[in-house]
Amino acid sequence: MRTFYVPPENIIGDEALVTESEFYHAVRVLRMKAGEKLRLVDGRGFEYIGIIREIVKGERELKVEVLEKRSCARDPEVKIALAQALLKGERMDYVVEKATELGVSLIIPLITERTVRRPESSPERWKRIAISAMKQCGRATLPEIREPVKIGEFVIGELPESKFVAWPSAEKSVRDLEVGREMVVLVGPEGGLTEREITMLCDRGFVPFRLGKRILRGDTAGIASLALFAEKKGEL
Repeated sequence: MRTFYVPPENIIGDEALVTESEFYHAVRVLRMKAGEKLRLVDGRGFEYIGIIREIVKGERELKVEVLEKRSCARDPEVKIALAQALLKGERMDYVVEKATELGVSLIIPLITERTVRRPESSPERWKRIAISAMKQCGRATLPEIREPVKIGEFVIGELPESKFVAWPSAEKSVRDLEVGREMVVLVGPEGGLTEREITMLCDRGFVPFRLGKRILRGDTAGIASLALFAEKKGEL
């Protein structure tokens, strides 16, 4: 059964409207017809089974009758936020995609001392990537993706009690850490975090952890960290 993203405001009672790029994919690419069943996700943890009742091509709307609504069992109960330093090229896109698949609830792009930022990268682009990944992996919750923020501003904001930062020189591995039901995991850029930044993070309560004997690239470190923390909490 095909899956489509429908914002919550497009679901009213037992009717849902599939619009914009999702409409194009359903009608122009998949050539779906009235009477076909589909699965909808609202990005807030609910999935819907529906049947196409009308295709309004002039308004680019697919009118769907909702037959069933339920919470998505594939969405994790643990809330993991990824604070990822902005990466070069398409590596940030890759992190957003894989982080969504791994069940992350929040992505905060960070500007650090060694960050090389792509001008064309934007939360809107990352949201489209996250929507596609959410549908592909069977989730119904769309991670929140914030505007890029400087690391110094990020650390003085409201953060969960469980705070961790990937650092090759750390003594502890993920298996040694005490983690809660809500956490933030911070990963640096290709050139790594500076000593000053690590000191600042530790002063704010972040606990450094290592990912093994090798030094990983920024995108690999972000995905590996999420996988290890998710596995530790029984979410893989």
